[in-house]
Amino acid sequence: MTTAAQADTHLISRPGNRSPRFDGRRQALRWLDGERANLVAAATAAPRLGHPAVAFSLAFSLARYLEHRRRFDEWITLSTLARDIGRASGDRSGEGTALVNLGFALGYLRAFDGAVAAHTEAAGIFRQLGDRGLEALAVNRLGIALQEAGRTEEAIDAFHRAAGVLDLLRHDPHLAASIAGNLGAALRQAGRYEEAVSAHSRAAELFHRIDDQREEGSALTGLGAALQCVGRYEEAIEAHSRAARIHARLDDPAREASALANLGTAWQLSGRTEKAVAPHTRAAGVFRELGDGYREASVLTNLGDTLHQTGRTEESVAAYARAAALFREAGSGPYEARAVNSLGEALLELGEYGEAVDALTRAAELHGGLGDHELEGSALLRLGAALEALDLPDEAATGYARAATAFELAGSSGIGWALADLAAALVRADRAEEALPAAESAVEHNRRAAAEDPAGHSGVLARSLLLLAMLRVELRQGLPGGLTAAQEAAELFTPLAVALPEVHAASLRLALEQWAGVLDLLNRTREAEEVRRRLAEAGLDQA
Repeated sequence: MTTAAQADTHLISRPGNRSPRFDGRRQALRWLDGERANLVAAATAAPRLGHPAVAFSLAFSLARYLEHRRRFDEWITLSTLARDIGRASGDRSGEGTALVNLGFALGYLRAFDGAVAAHTEAAGIFRQLGDRGLEALAVNRLGIALQEAGRTEEAIDAFHRAAGVLDLLRHDPHLAASIAGNLGAALRQAGRYEEAVSAHSRAAELFHRIDDQREEGSALTGLGAALQCVGRYEEAIEAHSRAARIHARLDDPAREASALANLGTAWQLSGRTEKAVAPHTRAAGVFRELGDGYREASVLTNLGDTLHQTGRTEESVAAYARAAALFREAGSGPYEARAVNSLGEALLELGEYGEAVDALTRAAELHGGLGDHELEGSALLRLGAALEALDLPDEAATGYARAATAFELAGSSGIGWALADLAAALVRADRAEEALPAAESAVEHNRRAAAEDPAGHSGVLARSLLLLAMLRVELRQGLPGGLTAAQEAAELFTPLAVALPEVHAASLRLALEQWAGVLDLLNRTREAEEVRRRLAEAGLDQA
């Protein structure tokens, strides 16, 4: 019990008296690493052997260490034990402190409701005791739990309340800095980025002033994230780099990895994506070593994006696949959906169509189950493309039809894209009569979308019109309407082909040929020759 308390003095991040029992932080950590199992066993056995004070003391002496080494289950066990001992013995202050530790540990395991309850109870105890400093600490931790639970406005209120309680004391700059940093995180989550930059800057300045390097590093990580949000990327890169150096020097791998992950994101946002690969790779490796699957998966998703954007698509597949598996183990559906969607996209690009079908099917299921029909529709569009590449047009048509339904539920203009793809797949499946109404509906939806966003939808409108014209000719239904559709498609493809000939020139040629062909069917031969002359003059007749 005594030696654990002495080791803990070397884990306190701010300056203070350090026990001479250990030469420094690294030696204290080595001793704690070697004795952890014995210390936890002693703490849990002590109450049964008539020594509750030993358990009480060890629970507090080991709290910083168990957090540092990410031994959250053991931290919860010892904190719960200390809470019960404090409650039974009438030590209200000890009970409150144990509740603060318990809430913090629960938050790390994403048990946010339990964390909120523990911190709320602790704040009430300290308020009753008139201990305003510990009340401010508990309310500060309550704010963290609320923020992580997505209750951002409540978190901001909690941080302001904690700062108000602390203002009455005016003697705890460390807690003031902590509250400022946590407030910055909540403001960032609320989209109040300039306020967040100010709060994080104050936190970093205060921690630097009192020489708490560990918390200064964390404040710099928060500052860098806020700076990214306002486009100040060079300053963000500097903040994250300083944070990573600080945590590496302090042998704090978890916080170093967080800083490195943020550094990688800052490099991505600055447009120098290739520089993001190394910090993302290092961060993912550290989180894997720590057994923190959730954070490893988050970094791997960003690493996959980085590798994909820099042309290293095969490597991105491995990153996305592991991220998706880890998120699935963690039960994090939204993040698994994002990772598996990216995985499917990368596999599709590599021509691994069978695996792409599996990934995109899973992505569509997840997005649909979460009620995110926009992303469900996008995944189904890619699924349809993969099925077409496998020469399965009927299955592709089913996928595109489902995509259209998803986009309709989302109220999205993507429905026009899905209907155009559906019509094309039905044509390939020799189901022209079913394709015609799909093409007609695609034209209707894409015409509305193009009226609002010509740049984004002129191409798909032109494609829909071309499909409609081809189907009217094939089925000999409404040839005058087919003529109008072919003519309009050609007019829309003309400027697109000038801007991007490698993408649109072939489509323009098809539209002009279709236009001329419909004129022939209507016995308007002279006009058909004029269109073919236009083909020749544009050099498209030999394309």
